[in-house]
Amino acid sequence: MLIRDLMRDLVKQVGSGLSFQVTNIRPKLSNNEEYLQEMDRVLAAEAKTLRLTDFKLDHVFANTAAGIVESTLNLKRTSEDEAIVVKWEFELHKLILVPGALEKVLSKLKELRPEIMVIVEQEANHNSPDILDRLAQSFPYYSSVFDSIEKDTTEHDIENKVSWEMDFRRQITNVVAREDIQHAERHETQAWWRDQLRRSGFHPVRQWFNHTRGFLFSDLTQYTIEGKNGCPLLRRYTVPLVITSAWKPELAQSDGGEQSHSIFVSLKTRNTKQLFCFEKLISNTTHFFTMIIIIIVYFSLQMNANLNVSWKNVFEAEAIK
Repeated sequence: MLIRDLMRDLVKQVGSGLSFQVTNIRPKLSNNEEYLQEMDRVLAAEAKTLRLTDFKLDHVFANTAAGIVESTLNLKRTSEDEAIVVKWEFELHKLILVPGALEKVLSKLKELRPEIMVIVEQEANHNSPDILDRLAQSFPYYSSVFDSIEKDTTEHDIENKVSWEMDFRRQITNVVAREDIQHAERHETQAWWRDQLRRSGFHPVRQWFNHTRGFLFSDLTQYTIEGKNGCPLLRRYTVPLVITSAWKPELAQSDGGEQSHSIFVSLKTRNTKQLFCFEKLISNTTHFFTMIIIIIVYFSLQMNANLNVSWKNVFEAEAIK
């Protein structure tokens, strides 16, 4: 789990006795809460092992754009000296069609003054007002996605293929045909997000990542991680799939000095850590390229926090169950 590994590395860097709080905002796909109970059990056990003085995990369900906005507006700091990390995973784009929703959410997050906000989104332009244009733009993207499911799925994940296919079929419907602004989905490119976030008072945080082709799985060289405007972009062959960016709010400087683009000082010196996760859940496990993006997010959080930890078991990374 990403959260578990981040907890471990923070303790290695700062020491035990931390207060660590997680607010997990995600859609509710089933009334069966076994996966949440398992997540609670694993993270609570890890917190006890790491001797965290105060560990809290809250689940907040938001199945619509309005739900995401409401959940975000209810977030708050527990103290002025805590370090806050925000992670968006395929959820922020759901606010694009709702008038004022994105502006409200970004304004609230700027008010919270997170040390870093990591955003994972599709690198695609599926926001044309014309349905035929959206269909034309979506075809190569989802063709690559389904080709990936069919050809790149390991034997261990065969049983989840149906779940993945169902989820992406639903997504295609929401992107191409659905016009209901509370449920329809539209995707935009990193350039669009960059403009929106800059206008909302955020500046990009430099990321460090490995450009090596096929460095994650040597036998699956069709996946490439490359840089785009300083952000890691995942391609499958020539098709861009997902991009990760990191942001920090622009705050007034009382001394007139230049703002720091590094967060390692505050993460290391503050005893309280709060992580807000906005997540898309597909199934109990994650598809291959989604797992790669989770790895990239992990590296973004690590490297921007200057956490000099050797992550030996990189392939343990998985979507939170």
